[in-house]
Amino acid sequence: MSKHPRPLLRSFAVVAVVCFSFALTKAQHDTTGGSTAGGGALGGPTKPATKPATKTPARTTTPTTRKQPSTPAASTRRVVPKAPTADFYVKQGDEQYDAKNYNDALQSYLKAIQLNPSLADANYRIGWIYNEQDQYDQSLNYLNRSLQLNSNNSAAQSERGYAYRKLKRYSEALAAYQQALAIKPDYPAVLYDMGWIYNEQKNYEDAIPALKQAVRLKPDYADAHTEFGYALHKIGRQTEAVEEYKEALRLKPDLALAHFGLGDVYYNTRQYALAVNSYNAGLRLEPNNADGHYNVALSYYELNNRNAALEHYRILQRLDPERATKLFNAINR
Repeated sequence: MSKHPRPLLRSFAVVAVVCFSFALTKAQHDTTGGSTAGGGALGGPTKPATKPATKTPARTTTPTTRKQPSTPAASTRRVVPKAPTADFYVKQGDEQYDAKNYNDALQSYLKAIQLNPSLADANYRIGWIYNEQDQYDQSLNYLNRSLQLNSNNSAAQSERGYAYRKLKRYSEALAAYQQALAIKPDYPAVLYDMGWIYNEQKNYEDAIPALKQAVRLKPDYADAHTEFGYALHKIGRQTEAVEEYKEALRLKPDLALAHFGLGDVYYNTRQYALAVNSYNAGLRLEPNNADGHYNVALSYYELNNRNAALEHYRILQRLDPERATKLFNAINR
């Protein structure tokens, strides 16, 4: 077979391409708006094309009114933001709680349980914040709900006991504290509060083991040492009471209650000069403490310092007129 026809076909193809390109170029030129001289198809030089005065190019490199990409139908469909969840509000509340922004934390936790009422920890923290704000009845509502959801929360039981204690519902407070100890036996704050209630009820014998256990578990618990000293003092164990008060003051020198308690021990053991020193130390911290003024005045009277006693009598007239009258009768008998 001859090999010549294939080059011949190639030549014809080249010619065809050239002719087609020429015709296309001519057609494009004729549509740009130019005209030919004499009206002939090939009659003369072409007129340069002019840019239309009012028509913008079909496409420009940097459009002045370019729109941002958008999803289909974005101009007619309103995008609704996703609503925060209960977990979102809990996390927000935890951050505010840790920063001690308790009012903000409270609002966050309330929003969380509105979306999900079964959040035991959020209910507990709401109760804690209401206790902090002295709203004890409100606190109990949420603490009880928290314990219904998780009865094994010793902290919630402790807060519940605290709310009852502040409301002076002591039997209910003690019951809540007992339940807290059943969950967590080594709970110094609960033992301290129980001791405080027993002392308030003049049940000193029951106060002593609770407070002794509190300071054993937490030796630097100054308030517990003070309350322990008070119980020991009230049952006549004065030497041990002095030790507890002094330990409380070693830990916390500005604890006025410990100074007054130590003054009581010294007064009852007829160590009046030491009593005066302790009472005055307490009064420097709490200058409007009526009991402190009354007791130091009696101590001065026992030391035959009637002028000093009368000075505190005059202060007491302003703070507590009824106690002032009682003091006046005592130092003028």
